[in-house]
Amino acid sequence: MIKIPVIIGPTASGKTEIALSIISEIGGEIVLADSRKIYRYLDIGTAKPSYYQRRLARFHMIDICDPDHYFSAGDYGEMAIRVIKRILSRNRIPLIVGGSGLYIEAIFNPLPPLPKPDIKIRKRIDRLEKRHGLSYLYQLLLDRDPEWAKRINPNDRQRIKRGLEVLISTGQPLSQQIKRRPEPLYHPQFIGITIPKERLRQRIETRMDGMLNDGLIEETRWLLRVGFDEDLNSLKTIGYQEAINYLKGIYNYEEMRTAILKNTYNYAKRQLTWFKRFKKTHWLAWPPPLGKILSILRPEPVSGS
Repeated sequence: MIKIPVIIGPTASGKTEIALSIISEIGGEIVLADSRKIYRYLDIGTAKPSYYQRRLARFHMIDICDPDHYFSAGDYGEMAIRVIKRILSRNRIPLIVGGSGLYIEAIFNPLPPLPKPDIKIRKRIDRLEKRHGLSYLYQLLLDRDPEWAKRINPNDRQRIKRGLEVLISTGQPLSQQIKRRPEPLYHPQFIGITIPKERLRQRIETRMDGMLNDGLIEETRWLLRVGFDEDLNSLKTIGYQEAINYLKGIYNYEEMRTAILKNTYNYAKRQLTWFKRFKKTHWLAWPPPLGKILSILRPEPVSGS
């Protein structure tokens, strides 16, 4: 199998900057593995690459669907694999960069074909949530598909509902269905970025203040004004969620800021826990020397698929 380089690390660890520092050296293009950068219009709060950065390298898997569009990890995997094939056909190196562990897994351990979203079933599940709350849905999932439930966060609304939806529509647990995976086409070559806790917290705070200064609250207000519902999974993103509570008067400015910082740092810790599942990762201390990364990658000649 062709080896594909992958840069992983917690949010705000500088993955994009690191990728940009080596992309011309390896003759590559960047494939983002981020469950939020896929959405159009969510620009500031998802820390998308800037206009300048997009001039330095070609980015893929960004701005591919609207915030109210259902887009699963399986959808991501299928599309990303097609993108990787096209990059390889140009004799370029696809460099996967991101912090969404499930999306990265969907590339290298492809998900089996699953039923498409069923609007009627999803509405039934939505009504259950409104009546009983998300914790009730998670308990239902825990009772009927404990293996899937234990793999996801109890507050992960999208994956809880997807687990129940697949269970209702097929009569079979999602955890069993995803075991019937196709053979992978590519082999990952992981480079992980480690960063001291206090330094990471500082970087998260600096980036958060940059987002707020750049107009995160105004961007959130616009998204709501044009009709995107605050309950959409896309708007449950850290940053937008807290900005919505600020706009509703639930938080004052400092409370919003504190909540974003706390929730982002907790998310970073969950990312690192997930990344421990990726074996044979070359972990490098931040900031990693360019030469060290290139010595690990040693990209092999690629051929089109």
